[in-house]
Amino acid sequence: MFRQMKDRVAELENAVGRISDSLFRFHEMAIQSDLHITHPDLFQQINNTLAHIQMESKELGIQSTNHQSPALRTNDSGPSFGYLIHRDQQIDTNKSISSVPRSLAIGTLSLHETIFSRRLHRYCLEYAWRLFIDARSNPQDVYRVFRLVPCIRYKDKMTPYFRCLVRGGAHESLDLPAVPFYCIGGAGTHYPRKKDDGTPIYPENMRLPRRILGLSSSTSGDAHDEREEKLKSLGLHGTWLDCHDVQGYLEERGLVLELSGARMDVHGPDGQSRLTLHVEEFFRCRAPGFRLDDVECAFQETARMSGPA
Repeated sequence: MFRQMKDRVAELENAVGRISDSLFRFHEMAIQSDLHITHPDLFQQINNTLAHIQMESKELGIQSTNHQSPALRTNDSGPSFGYLIHRDQQIDTNKSISSVPRSLAIGTLSLHETIFSRRLHRYCLEYAWRLFIDARSNPQDVYRVFRLVPCIRYKDKMTPYFRCLVRGGAHESLDLPAVPFYCIGGAGTHYPRKKDDGTPIYPENMRLPRRILGLSSSTSGDAHDEREEKLKSLGLHGTWLDCHDVQGYLEERGLVLELSGARMDVHGPDGQSRLTLHVEEFFRCRAPGFRLDDVECAFQETARMSGPA
């Protein structure tokens, strides 16, 4: 009798494992089908269901046969857009990249950039490239980073363009001219570059990703409210910055950003250095999409009192 019960428990554990595998595959298919865009509430329910299954399986000691990734993050436990690179995640990413062919793997060139916005931009490109080329990347991380890049479905076509961007020199563009600049949350408009006469220079080809997100092109008040609600449901509400906006934000707080290096000083009104920003930690805590609240948190976490000279 005990033997029969033990066999029955094993059968149930295998059944739960198969259900978990099926849900993982369904989740990946949902992402590829843009379900998160067309039916965000339904996609969120799938996320919640999968997270619940993973939690129950972990408590019961049941292992999925094909997946051993951590529980999926929902909107309540973390951002659904932009990069959020925790220190423990960074270590895991470096380990996973170590086995990537040498012809594809790259070391960081970001600290060789002498302009802060380019340094940050390159850092983000390199991180995204690592996710892109590693077949073992967590699907949730890939979704979070590339959810506004539909052409990721055509990986073979996208790879050479992406590789050229990552390998570009210090004086080469880090953007593809034909790719639109998505100005969600005013990104690219808060601290724009300026011409000699003070006229602001905004990113070229700037627009909202209306088709991707299913947003209305109407300018009426009702359409605006509907668009804001849609952005909120997708986790894209609030104020967002691009790399140059982040530079402007830091400059406004007194940082000297002209030189390369691992640290940057924040000067007070008397010109004396009051704080030191640890650049690598700032990059590691938050990288774009840059929500303004996240940038403020990252600055507070990584800017420390300067020691005596």
